[in-house]
Formats: sequence, C-alpha cells, structure tokens
Amino acid sequence: MKTAVLNRRKTRNRSHLKVICCANMEAIEGFAGRTVSQTRCSLTEVLNIPADARSEVDGRVVENDYVLNAEDEVLEFVRPAGVGEKG
Repeated sequence: MKTAVLNRRKTRNRSHLKVICCANMEAIEGFAGRTVSQTRCSLTEVLNIPADARSEVDGRVVENDYVLNAEDEVLEFVRPAGVGEKG
C-alpha cells in the first residue's frame, strides 16, 4: 500500500520548482515548458548565478536547452570548484 502512495507522489505534477544557487533559493510557478536557459536569465540577478555555473535538475547534470517539466522538483546552479571559496 505504501508503495502505491509513493509512486503517486513521484508522478504528481508540481506547482512549484525550487531553484537554488549556493545559499540562495526561489520557488517559482509556471516553469513547465521553459528551458533552463530561460529560467537562468530571469533569475540571474536574484540568485546571483555565475555565468559558468553547471545546471542540475533533480541531481542530474543538464544542458541549458533542457526543457523543464511538471515532474521536476529542483533546479540547481552549481559553481565550479574553487570559485567563491574563502581560503
């Protein structure tokens, strides 16, 4: 019974996408059908997204032309190693 409930949760459409860059986070609506590039452009200043940040959707590395869908939960922009670290 629990398995059926978990499977329904995984396939349920999401109304919000969590977008993360370092310590910054925004929850956005209406993201399905937009590309990672479009989302990056609209949130670059808000989240302080570096131009060379890698894009990951739900832990998978994706290209900028990846089209977000209603099942996606988290879009994260990851800085390259060594950038912005205190030493």
